Parts: sequence; C-alpha cells; structure tokens
Amino acid sequence: MNDFPSHVSKVPFVWDHLGREIPMAFTAGILGIEWDGEYLRPRLGNAVLRILGPDQG
Repeated sequence: MNDFPSHVSKVPFVWDHLGREIPMAFTAGILGIEWDGEYLRPRLGNAVLRILGPDQG
C-alpha cells in the first residue's frame, strides 16, 4: 500500500490585507489512502498556508 504516491498541488498567491501584501499558498490533493472494508479510499486534504521568508523561520 505504500507504493501509491501522494499528489499535492500548490498554488501561490498574494493576499492584500489592509494594504499589506502577504505571500500565501493554497494546497490540496491526495495525501494518502486507507482501507474502507474491501476498498481503498483516498484521503483528501487542503490548506491555506502563509509562506514565511528565510528570516521568519
């Protein structure tokens, strides 16, 4: 079952919040699989992330 690769897409965008530009990314995709009785079911997920610069760690 570990032979199935995950598939996650990432779309960067800039959020203009009160005149301040904040780099963000929307991510979504198939994060894994699980057994559901006799069948395999994909585990889906999504998130909106703030992208931190190197000095924000």
